Amino acid sequence: MRAAGVIGLSHPSLAVYSTQCNPLSFLIPPEGRDARAIRTKAYLELFAMLISLTRIVTVGLTLAIAACATAPAVDLTPPPRKAYDAKTQLESGRRM
Repeated sequence: MRAAGVIGLSHPSLAVYSTQCNPLSFLIPPEGRDARAIRTKAYLELFAMLISLTRIVTVGLTLAIAACATAPAVDLTPPPRKAYDAKTQLESGRRM
């Protein structure tokens, strides 16, 4: 019988769960008198992995929001007008 190849479920007694390395093998009840303890350990390990994943996602979102909040403001002032040359000023009568 092959051991369950699920990340985080590395306890040797969890090898009874699967012969096909099914990722959801911890949901299959094992044979033997330690079934409840093994299932409880598997659920606790899964819960610990979910907490770790939640913390990583929370830190990532916090950093993304912080990076957006510190971005410099966009300058919305228009560029200065182009100055007319002497010939255009004489022909049109406009100054600047």
